[in-house]
Amino acid sequence: MRPDRAWRLLRTAVPRRALVTGLLPAAAGELAGAALLGVSGWFLTTCAVVTLQANTTWSWMYPSGAVRALALGRTGLRYWERLVNHRALLAAQVALRARLARGAARLTARELRAQRDGTLLTRLTTDVETVAGLSANVCAPLVAAITTACLVEILLLAAMPRLGLAELLVWAAGL
Repeated sequence: MRPDRAWRLLRTAVPRRALVTGLLPAAAGELAGAALLGVSGWFLTTCAVVTLQANTTWSWMYPSGAVRALALGRTGLRYWERLVNHRALLAAQVALRARLARGAARLTARELRAQRDGTLLTRLTTDVETVAGLSANVCAPLVAAITTACLVEILLLAAMPRLGLAELLVWAAGL
């Protein structure tokens, strides 16, 4: 199946709202994962510096609480993403299989006998699973990665403009 047809079928099978609803927790979960990585790295580095300085006034409770909150938030958002995308996937499969059943009902007995070997059924099943899985397997990870990359780029431009511009050049060369 050509990719443009797969996207067109997905748009006709599932409401746009269901697709967008699956993208939001994916992006939020990815951002929580990036924040978790940043906070935990900062926390480990700060613990090492505080240990070397023998500073006993530094409290490790707040950063460890932030790490735990981000980890739980990321886990919850990923679970929510899976639930929402699974619901959209099942709705797409139901709509596409119903459409296929209506199309098969219009076939004559001779046409049905010609497809007895199961090749067409196997191809249709594979195509339905591919189209239905586009939202969970392609859209959500892509939107999450782009959202995180854009936010990191914005923060990098604000913190270190030269390094941010160098990163933009890397992005431009990559695209």
